[in-house]
Amino acid sequence: MMDMVVDFLRSIPQRLRNVTWSAVIPPVLLVGGGFLLALWLTFPLADLIENKTRRMWQDDQVRVEFDEANVDLFGPTIKGLRIDSPLPLEIDEIRIRPRLSTLWFLPGIAVNIEAGGGRIRADRGGLWTNDMNLEIDAVDILQLGLGAALPMGTTLTGKLSGTGTANLLRDSLDGVTGSVNLEMTEAEIRLADGMPLPVSTIPLQFARAQLEINAGTLTITPLQLDGGDLIYGTVRGTIQLRHPYVRSQAEIRIRLKLGEQLQGALGPFLPVAGFRNDGEWYVREFHGQVSKMLGGG
Repeated sequence: MMDMVVDFLRSIPQRLRNVTWSAVIPPVLLVGGGFLLALWLTFPLADLIENKTRRMWQDDQVRVEFDEANVDLFGPTIKGLRIDSPLPLEIDEIRIRPRLSTLWFLPGIAVNIEAGGGRIRADRGGLWTNDMNLEIDAVDILQLGLGAALPMGTTLTGKLSGTGTANLLRDSLDGVTGSVNLEMTEAEIRLADGMPLPVSTIPLQFARAQLEINAGTLTITPLQLDGGDLIYGTVRGTIQLRHPYVRSQAEIRIRLKLGEQLQGALGPFLPVAGFRNDGEWYVREFHGQVSKMLGGG
């Protein structure tokens, strides 16, 4: 019996040499590739998102809803995404496309987001870096859901654009780094209805900001809003990032300078919104969780 086993083992190299590999490999690749493709196309993306968002709602009080989620030959697509949180967001479509470098264990993806009438694109910077390149093109912040987070019922509108880089492939928020330069066009501040003010909107000559992330801290350096002779304002500060983001700790300082046309009409209302008078400036400082800041706390 042992001799038969030994003879068989010795005959394996000869048997392999006699195999017509050109006839064997294509069917194997076809069957294997078809199996992998079937697994990819039947991936239960919608079920995975529903399960994840259910846990987010239970743990973080963040509700996520979507109209459609599927996987095609090119990657996952999510449509009609709505995030109900202290900072609600509405996203028309997210497309995630893996890069070919992923096949040789170098993670690479391209994320395309359609929201607010514009586009947001995040693309892995190259084969030998974990940096993601970020491009934002004419995203209407009011349509996105970001324009209403101002005191006294005022609303900021405009189209946001910018570029930056971020290293997101980290085990914790403390390892995330990056920088983004943002600028807003067609920007204006819409004042609350019913207030006895000489104007209902304040066109902004420019609105720009630079954001830096390092060691888990987001630094605003600074956000500038220039309304010409009507108003000028800056926002500076830091946010210690936490999970979920609404638990992040913010240290924010807002400074406003009113022109003569708004000084008498708007100035008396600013202390009600938490501002104090500091010479020619009105200053408001916030210390605490982001959720309280967004809720007007």
